Parts: sequence; C-alpha cells; structure tokens
Amino acid sequence: MDDWKRAEIEKQERMIAERGGHYLVVSDEGYRAIGRSLPVKGRVLDLGCGTGPFAKWLGQSHACEIVGLDLSVKSLVIARDVLADPVVGDAVHLPFADASFDTVFCGFTLHHVLPAIDSVLEECARVLRPAGCICLAEECMDSPMANTHSEDHERPLHKAELHAWFSDLGFDLRLWPVRHRFFVTPGVPLYRIRTLANRVLAGLFPYLVAGLARRGSRGAERP
Repeated sequence: MDDWKRAEIEKQERMIAERGGHYLVVSDEGYRAIGRSLPVKGRVLDLGCGTGPFAKWLGQSHACEIVGLDLSVKSLVIARDVLADPVVGDAVHLPFADASFDTVFCGFTLHHVLPAIDSVLEECARVLRPAGCICLAEECMDSPMANTHSEDHERPLHKAELHAWFSDLGFDLRLWPVRHRFFVTPGVPLYRIRTLANRVLAGLFPYLVAGLARRGSRGAERP
C-alpha cells in the first residue's frame, strides 16, 4: 500500500479514537445542507464515505440506494449504523463494474487523493452510467476563510484545478458556494463560529463549495 494511503487510514482511525466514534468534518447541520443541495439519484457510490455522515443525510433527503466505500475498516464498522453493507476498497481501483452507478458522490474526498487524482476521477467516470453525474463537496483555497493547514499528500483545492480536472475527463463542472455558519474544519478549533466577526466572514467568504459534473460532448464520445 502507498504511504499516503496508509497515512490517510491512520489519520481517520486516530480521529475515531480521539472523538469517540463518529467524527464530523463539518457540523451535522452542514452535512444536511450540502446533502440537500445536490441532485443525487438512483444508485449512489459514496466514495470515501468514512463513518457515514453524508450517507445519513443523503439517504434522508433523496430516494436513493447508497453504497459506501472507504479504505478504513474501523470507519466502516461505524458506518454500518447508516449503510447496510459498506465496502472496504481503494478509490484508485474501484471494485465495481463499469456503468454501475447513477451518481458518484465525493464528499471531502478529492483533496485526500491528490497523488492519484487522475486515476480516481477516471475510475469515477468508469463506474458512472452514461446519464449519471458526479457530485462533490470540498474546502476551497479561493476563500480567505480556508484552512491553510496541509500535509504532504493533501490540501484544500482551487476552483480552477477542479474545473481543469473534470474538463480533461470530458465533464462539465458547475460549482457553487455553500453558505452556512456552522462548519468546522478538521484540526481547527471552533474559533470559526465562536465570534460574531468570524460568523460574518464565513458568510461573506464561504470556504466550502459543492459541485455537479456531467459528461459534456467530449465525454459523451468516449467509449
């Protein structure tokens, strides 16, 4: 296993131990706001599902079948509270047949797989049905409220690079800001929401984006 993948597993399992089970990248209300804003449908792959916080709200907001996948076995044990049969697997080599999902959902996943981003997105496209879509949520470096802490293999993303990655794949990507004052970033204290000033700043400069990608004309031509 690659070192960066091993580091991701260790990080997730450390967070589980420190926070007593479920860990939230954003608040529960934040997951609900993002889940409601995305047009997930049909059979959904929750890529990098972790302990299942997005699956909880996607399942409540949309009529869909959710399949969760993650590298961390300990995370998936907890995810069983909201996912019937989560899968231990690698986003670089998805253990699913071609065209087997209507929606691929990447909730705070892409910044964790930067060393293999091209392969991960190609795999997402492979398992997606022709009329399907890729939905995402990510922290955005374009906002002054972004968390600038980063590790060797992960960091917040720029909108321009998201557009470039999906364009290279033959997808048209639409991004929009998620305005919500109760977001919490991993490793960062709740100072973001403890003061009125930071609440106002988070509203003016939302540091999270949601996105929807569909195959464009070039993507539709691919075999």
